[in-house]
Amino acid sequence: MTYDEAFRAISACRGLRPIRSRYSGEVAFALCGKEVAHFHGREEVDLRLARRGIRMLRSARPRIHRVANVRSDWVSQSLALIDTDDLAYMLDVLLESNK
Repeated sequence: MTYDEAFRAISACRGLRPIRSRYSGEVAFALCGKEVAHFHGREEVDLRLARRGIRMLRSARPRIHRVANVRSDWVSQSLALIDTDDLAYMLDVLLESNK
């Protein structure tokens, strides 16, 4: 998946709005005022899935799961290792787990 494809998919996701990332200063996306997605360059996306979402992702699609660190609510994912279906699933999990 390319950065442009991922950016378009996240931009089209219901409820997410573009903001400036508090972590990098680059474009990010917020849900209910909380940053829930941002990119690291054009190669990696971070999604705030919360622990509930991480458990959902771990059981449903373990091959795309990588937690940023043990106490983190964030999942970091290389765009080269996922496709549009994977990202769509991850965005569904993001919306569900950040209610």
